[in-house]
Amino acid sequence: MKSIFILTLYLSFSFTLSAQTTFDYDTDIAPVLEKYCVKCHGPEKQKSGYRLDSYEALMTPGESEEVAIDAGFPMTSPLIEYLLLPPEDEYAMPPEGEDAPSGDEILTVARWIHGGAKSESAGQGKLSLEKLLGESAFPAVERLRTKGAVIDKLAENSSNLVVDLQRLAPKIDASAIEYLKSVGPYVHEFRAALLPSSAKVSEWIGTFENATRLDLSHGKFGDEIVASLNRLGGIKYLNLFGTQLTDAGLKDLQVPKGGQLFLGNTKVENAALVKARADKPNVTIYGNPDVNQTLGITEKAWGNSSTFNPIP
Repeated sequence: MKSIFILTLYLSFSFTLSAQTTFDYDTDIAPVLEKYCVKCHGPEKQKSGYRLDSYEALMTPGESEEVAIDAGFPMTSPLIEYLLLPPEDEYAMPPEGEDAPSGDEILTVARWIHGGAKSESAGQGKLSLEKLLGESAFPAVERLRTKGAVIDKLAENSSNLVVDLQRLAPKIDASAIEYLKSVGPYVHEFRAALLPSSAKVSEWIGTFENATRLDLSHGKFGDEIVASLNRLGGIKYLNLFGTQLTDAGLKDLQVPKGGQLFLGNTKVENAALVKARADKPNVTIYGNPDVNQTLGITEKAWGNSSTFNPIP
């Protein structure tokens, strides 16, 4: 049965290749792996020491020291072999009882491998920051760097940027935002306390389509930024401490869908905070710190210390 299915898959692959000859990891393959594989091969669990939650990880061998992708040759790629194993096989991916990819989804992975198993973002990640951003955006970044901005690649082989505007944020103006618009899609982590309230700022934040961490603490804005934040579906850490967010804004806020949300010292009332925690079980929501609890923890720590005790 397995051989017949493999033959059928191969024939389907051969006859349908002309329908689309180019596939990309980020748009075509990552969603399939995220849906079926990352649960056992991601940040929380790494079965056989192997991860599939990034292109780099997918191309790096696990404990078996075997590369899962044989670029150009889907039928000799271990990933395809594991996807085609019967569910009861101990090496089957996903394991028995879990949702499994359809024949069409496996075919997409096979055709991607046949086309060279490419990733546009991984290719961009190998570029220098100057080449990555191009002749228009890089000079703008250089100008902001001279004013104190920290803008750099997240890692050597990454196309994602870390942007820290702590020194500039209180005085950031429309011209600086115009400079930064071109780097918005590359922003992965962003930090800028005391951002002013303006339509330009809200519009600009909405361009951070690939961002995962935003620290916007003490910003002068309120609910008007929520619509822009809701465009950023990949956010895992959102710090709105000290902003003017209200109960209405929190009700409309759709991100993060998982991770951490900081709402202390805002205009959000405690009842709205409690409701948000109930409505968003996958998000850890922090409000104002409990001073008494903090003091209790501190006193307990002092009492257990052999080197320091508070003066009575």
